[in-house]
Amino acid sequence: MHGPGSPLSQWSFARRDLRDDDVAVQIRYCGVCGSDLHAVRHGNASNMPLVTGHEMTGTVTAISLAVTGLSIGDMVAIGNVVDSCGTCPARPDPVGQWFT
Repeated sequence: MHGPGSPLSQWSFARRDLRDDDVAVQIRYCGVCGSDLHAVRHGNASNMPLVTGHEMTGTVTAISLAVTGLSIGDMVAIGNVVDSCGTCPARPDPVGQWFT
């Protein structure tokens, strides 16, 4: 979604290069949940463009040097918490929203 009230549409964009601990995944399926629907219905311009479906499954297409336990071709599931080791304190993202 490119702006509040706009229809959902396909969007192509360039991904950044993988960092040392990143995994690239070709997304096969995603779940659209209540928070996605709320964001679509009540989103504001500060969080646009908006891509719904923050819980995904797919196939690993590339792995970085520091990644262990995964191989290209593995099927994976991705939850809604990304870039978190699970123990670090919350930090702001580049647009000032907080993630843990």
